[in-house]
Amino acid sequence: MSLEVLDAARVARAKRAYTIRRVAPDAMKTLIVGPSVVPASGDLVLVRIDEIGKQRRIELTDGRRAHLFSGDEAIVCFGNRYAPDQYEGVIGEDLSSCDLVAAGGIASCEITRNERMIPSTRITPLGLIGDAQGKRLNLRNFAVDGSGSAPSIPVVLSLGTSMNAGKTFTSTSLVRGLKAAGYQVAAIKATGTGAGNDLWIVRDAGADVVLDFTDGGLASTYLIPLDDIVAATKRLIGSAAKAGCDIAVVEVADGLQHLETADVIQAKGLWESCVGVVFAAYDSMGAKCGVDTLRAAGHRVLAVSGRLTQSPLMMREAARSTGLPVYTPWEIQDGALTSAIMGTKVADEINGQRCRVEIWRDHDGAMLGAGAAKAHAGERLTAPPAARDSTAGGIRELLKMVADKVMAEEVSLACGAGTRKRCTGRINHRSGYRTHTWKTDLGRIDVRVPRIRKGGYHPAFLHQERIPAKELVSLIARATASDATPCDLEQLLARMGTSGTSPQAIADWSLEVKQQAHRLGLDLASIGTIDSALRGEPSAEQRRKSIRDEYGVVAGYGDDHAEMDPFVRVETMPMRPARSVSGFGGK
Repeated sequence: MSLEVLDAARVARAKRAYTIRRVAPDAMKTLIVGPSVVPASGDLVLVRIDEIGKQRRIELTDGRRAHLFSGDEAIVCFGNRYAPDQYEGVIGEDLSSCDLVAAGGIASCEITRNERMIPSTRITPLGLIGDAQGKRLNLRNFAVDGSGSAPSIPVVLSLGTSMNAGKTFTSTSLVRGLKAAGYQVAAIKATGTGAGNDLWIVRDAGADVVLDFTDGGLASTYLIPLDDIVAATKRLIGSAAKAGCDIAVVEVADGLQHLETADVIQAKGLWESCVGVVFAAYDSMGAKCGVDTLRAAGHRVLAVSGRLTQSPLMMREAARSTGLPVYTPWEIQDGALTSAIMGTKVADEINGQRCRVEIWRDHDGAMLGAGAAKAHAGERLTAPPAARDSTAGGIRELLKMVADKVMAEEVSLACGAGTRKRCTGRINHRSGYRTHTWKTDLGRIDVRVPRIRKGGYHPAFLHQERIPAKELVSLIARATASDATPCDLEQLLARMGTSGTSPQAIADWSLEVKQQAHRLGLDLASIGTIDSALRGEPSAEQRRKSIRDEYGVVAGYGDDHAEMDPFVRVETMPMRPARSVSGFGGK
């Protein structure tokens, strides 16, 4: 082993990869070379580009994807890679020629690849990078500091069936939904291979703190001891807590069948503050298997999402087989899961960590409105209004429940009999459903409108003039209060344009609506203003956009300039020139 001086000009000319973004260029002083040098995961290495393969561009420290040319020098990290859709790579035993197996800056020896992939870009390590004393630089030496006292924060996990199942887009949607409710959100990627794409999208979604395992000192997590991954993940969550975040959205890469992922989700002491899992899947069978696996591991699964939500039929299959709600990314962004994640208990804990609140009274002794809460001086934040604990997403769930019951009752009256009931008085039959978007001032609600064989059925509430948001929340609040009577729900039904419902049905619905509000953790009766509940919600005029409408042409596997399926992040090119880009399902 020998040392060579690495001058600053050479460092400046080299293309520094995303994985080394925490290492300052002025720390790179020497090159460690020789046949006896054995690289380790996380070691910084200066490489020469020999032959351009799949990785035609490299992601720089600032996120820009720079073109690579033969003869270029770049600074990357040694690391292993596990990617079923792309490559498996392991670190070699010396500084012999190897491969750039990830455009984020991972050097290792490609040992297997997906048949759709062309070979990786070939590189030659010129030497490990060391400091002025010749000590090799490793990402572990530049990890974030997660030590010290910091309040524990709740965690929601984004897991999936495999690579490209939609985990990152699900995480992004969770960030959007939680930010819309007024929370400080951290987005963390606990495992995977060093690349910035997943971090840039959650940062663009509004995450207050964005971290991944490279910030925890790991270039990749494949073949890394479990204890090291657990320690790095705790360090990242602790860092987010110290930064003042209320909750962390944590993504674990790859699928549950990957041994590393299976170990991480069952790691003792790591997920004590986890409030639930959102599971992304390709199809309904994968969703069923994954949900069962997570439940067996002791996790609370909140909902299913991912690529299967591109198919309404697949969504129905998954909902039936898992017994869980299945939400599209747009629904999660609209707050469909915010109430379930930030239930009353969690929200109270967050408020307690933020500040101590006093409700001030006017000179007559009457309590002022929710906007009059005052925090003691010196505390870091003011508590969010109570309305944030009961988001518009939860309110829409209650409205959908009421709408479903109204439609079922009205169709039973139109048919002269209930569902699958035989009687002589039957005058009509049901004939499936049609989907319809009910537009309210609290956002859009997708409902399944029953069809009947003779004539047509058109629910009155779909064609009523929209109820103002403030009035709608007030009606729901009265109907879900602990002392609510069936008359309170009847007022809501009347305002929706529904009449003729039997008193017994209204009484039954009233109890079920209150129970559902309790399960969602909503406390609507205490709302003094709905401003914060509506903050960040889409206007009523916004239509539900398909992924194709939202993102234009969807390419799946395409060239570097093609638009990408939002569920998939790939940095690949086809094995042969594509004649046309594919739709949602094709790659």
